[in-house]
Amino acid sequence: MVAVGHNGKVYVLEKYEGFNYAAAKDFYDNFAEQYLNRADSVETYLASMEELIKGVEQYGASYYSG
Repeated sequence: MVAVGHNGKVYVLEKYEGFNYAAAKDFYDNFAEQYLNRADSVETYLASMEELIKGVEQYGASYYSG
């Protein structure tokens, strides 16, 4: 998946062969329950998103921007 931000920056999320969807979904569900409901500021929300991205990397996904 590729997205382009308002500032022209490109954001990429790739799934590799062997991506474990079930494990990544479980990770996301637990993460969302713990963190996303507590995002009381933009900074907290963005920090949570970075943590989420790093977490799903262990299941065969990669995120980068440039």
